[in-house]
Amino acid sequence: MIRLRLPSYVVALALLPACSGDSGTGLGTAGSLRVTTSTTGAALDGDGFSCRMDGGASQPMGINETVTLTGIRPGPHSIELLDVAANCEVSGSNPRSLMVPAAVTIALTFDVACD
Repeated sequence: MIRLRLPSYVVALALLPACSGDSGTGLGTAGSLRVTTSTTGAALDGDGFSCRMDGGASQPMGINETVTLTGIRPGPHSIELLDVAANCEVSGSNPRSLMVPAAVTIALTFDVACD
């Protein structure tokens, strides 16, 4: 009988693919995005807003609300606040680019000022 002895790094490399799935270990698991709208001013946008990630379908949001998007694949994404009334302005860039890590919830706030 021939006995084969492999160096430990070869065994570790062979096992690495088994850790790359969505197994709850933090490797390859989905992330989340917590989107908040914070609206101030006199003439607030009565019908609210909507948000859209990566150009996909939009989701309604209130003028002062937090929505959590789950099941987001790790990596770069874009989030946009839509349906902003003409008398309101979003502070900062819109859409916004962000990086969503695996198994982490990222918080993003859109500050909106209405005249």
